Amino acid sequence: FMNILPHKSWHVWTKKNRERVSRDETKHTEEEEHRKRRAMEVEQEKRVCEMRRRAKRRRGGAGGGDGDHKEESPPPLRHVNLFAPEEEGARPSSSGAGRPKNPDEEKETKEVQLAWEKKVGIVSYLGQVGMACCVKC
Repeated sequence: FMNILPHKSWHVWTKKNRERVSRDETKHTEEEEHRKRRAMEVEQEKRVCEMRRRAKRRRGGAGGGDGDHKEESPPPLRHVNLFAPEEEGARPSSSGAGRPKNPDEEKETKEVQLAWEKKVGIVSYLGQVGMACCVKC
């Protein structure tokens, strides 16, 4: 019975393979330490930026920012209310819903609208008979 196993290159107990395993394990531990250090640095930088942002907000946005941070955090998202004028009871108009009301302008606008409706034939007053009924058959 021949013992040729130590002569095989894939045998786990050869001196060369044990050195390679040891080298690979050392490399792996160094890489893990590097990853952990990098993750801690990133987390620390994140905390520093957050603390700077909070301090700036407490000062009311005033004060000297050193400007060494790379990017500002985006403003917080807010609800967009498309129906705010209707909910407030204001009627949106071309003159602007937020402007104070001008009685003269409103009167003039109503007169122009009424004149146009009369011209087109849309307006009908109480007791007035429509144009189709006036035509005698």
